[in-house]
Amino acid sequence: MHTPEFCAAVFEQQVKLLFDEAERQAKQELARGRTHVRAPITGFFYDSWSDEQAERAQRLACAALAACEWHRRCAPIWALPLPVHCDELDHILNSPPPRQLLLQKFACSMRHYDWDLRHPPLPNWARTVMAYKGAPDILREDADLRAEFPPRKLCELWGPGTPDPLNWTSPEMAARNEAFSEFRRLRNEGVPMEEARRMSGFYPR
Repeated sequence: MHTPEFCAAVFEQQVKLLFDEAERQAKQELARGRTHVRAPITGFFYDSWSDEQAERAQRLACAALAACEWHRRCAPIWALPLPVHCDELDHILNSPPPRQLLLQKFACSMRHYDWDLRHPPLPNWARTVMAYKGAPDILREDADLRAEFPPRKLCELWGPGTPDPLNWTSPEMAARNEAFSEFRRLRNEGVPMEEARRMSGFYPR
């Protein structure tokens, strides 16, 4: 199986051309000192005078395109294409159809992790969402979705009390959550702060 880095690299030349064209079209604004350019593919704004920001914007665009291709191979036809642009993901319609809402939540989870291809594919993630009691009723009670994605926990979600409870939990986040739980247990038992951190491996960011 190709790594996310390999998949993203396939799109590097295509993305570079798109960014060159975006900066060419923004030339008048750049001449006025307005250096922020909207990235192709993702819609993120970046400072074109910052090599670091420009490199990151292009890297994310490559990752987004790789995720679109990956998604195309494992998602049902109705869920194509994968939304990746800010304009598609940051504006949720009032009372969207269940399938549209499900796809948007999935796409937002993908974006949160910079389109990391370790993310569970839509069918596995959706089955987990359908099994999660905290998921919106519009999803869990939809007969068509329940038939297409029989409820079963196949991955970890952020869960209750988080800003985006339907987001996938990455291995790194799962390890951090586990470390925090152990840290809290040790503190509740009266273990001093620094010792609890050392024993649990949990250190605030």
